[in-house]
Amino acid sequence: MEIHCGNCHKEYEKSEYVVMDEFHSLIHLKCFKPTGFIKIKDHGTYGMMKEKYSFYRNLGNFDEE
Repeated sequence: MEIHCGNCHKEYEKSEYVVMDEFHSLIHLKCFKPTGFIKIKDHGTYGMMKEKYSFYRNLGNFDEE
């Protein structure tokens, strides 16, 4: 089971660019609308975020692709 974007509700693909906010929520870069209230902690592809942050590693399996 993969996680979904909070805006468009689509599953993240390994190569899609995402941003991670200060609360560790991910959102597609194309869906992100800066408000100035939420700080961006990191950005990169969804695959990079899963490798970099251990709390995303158990969400879905790229080996099935």
